[in-house]
Amino acid sequence: MNIGRSIEFNKDGGVAWRQAVGKCDLSDGAIIYKYDGGLNQFDMLGHIIEYSACEKVDMNNKLLWSWATYSTPVAQSFQCPQVGCLKIKDIVKVESEYSEWSASYFTTVTTVNGDNHRFVTSPAGTVTWYEHGFIFYRNRTVA
Repeated sequence: MNIGRSIEFNKDGGVAWRQAVGKCDLSDGAIIYKYDGGLNQFDMLGHIIEYSACEKVDMNNKLLWSWATYSTPVAQSFQCPQVGCLKIKDIVKVESEYSEWSASYFTTVTTVNGDNHRFVTSPAGTVTWYEHGFIFYRNRTVA
């Protein structure tokens, strides 16, 4: 993770940017990163879609939890064992948390109309379970 500002250009001339700051959590030695940026996607008016995100990684660089919110709803695709390739539209928030007892990540994807799509993934990122319904855990925020 690089602290500071980064800019990426794609082959089509699009640009994505990110501003990142880090803060050490002295209670457990983990680091909390806060991001603000713009995706290489555009809303209906041609504006870059902006996002805010936060994540906490432990001293071994393992992701403990993360969240991201988008200024304009976005679409993302997920590979799920029950349904194959699943494209979710109108995403406004994605939250993930690592579970020590299951050695898996629990992720909730929330859409603009409040629908929740829940995933369980392996540490390698493979989706092992999917459900469309209620939320897994409380929201994470950083002051």
